[in-house]
Amino acid sequence: VQKVQDSGVPPQRIIIGGFSMGGGIALQLALRHPEAIGGAFVLSSFMCDDAAAYGRLQAPLSKVPILMMHGEADRFIRPSWGRGTFERLQSL
Repeated sequence: VQKVQDSGVPPQRIIIGGFSMGGGIALQLALRHPEAIGGAFVLSSFMCDDAAAYGRLQAPLSKVPILMMHGEADRFIRPSWGRGTFERLQSL
């Protein structure tokens, strides 16, 4: 992200995302360093209940748009895990 910013792209124009475990990394970055990006998309992913990012939020979530999507047929990352992450983030 820093290299992209150094090339002249303002943070609010940087959107990161990922699928499965990559989505978890994108979500962690969005929650821990919201000033670095303009938003995130998270596909078929989740955060563990004890993820440190929950306790390290640095800005209100409303300042970092996050799109979370998950298919119901996912046999690796359970949709209920993604739904639980979404619901927990909504409650903060």
